[in-house]
Amino acid sequence: MRTARSAAIAAVLGGRMLVAGGVDENYERLRSVEALEPVASTWSFLTPLCANASLPPVEAFEPVASTWSAVSPMLEARCEAAAAVLDGTLYVCGGDDRVGGCRINQLARWPSTGCLLR
Repeated sequence: MRTARSAAIAAVLGGRMLVAGGVDENYERLRSVEALEPVASTWSFLTPLCANASLPPVEAFEPVASTWSAVSPMLEARCEAAAAVLDGTLYVCGGDDRVGGCRINQLARWPSTGCLLR
């Protein structure tokens, strides 16, 4: 990757690995998004996250237009979670509450089906 980061989220989309957000070596939030082109083995920057770095956003990526948009927030903020897409639904599992260091043992999904997202 071109930007060193930790606590980022990663996903595979359209045959590329996308890595978004996270924090830098000074624990400052990152808005940058990078994609790994596996055939060329190169990283490129994509459109950055649109949210203000001081807010806990929930954003959706539109790969054709290469744009981000804000979506409904999760009912419970979390960091260090795992996420995956299955049949067009995003599942976010576990994580930390960012306040008291409490681990979250719940599964959230988006688009919401009345589970843990609104």
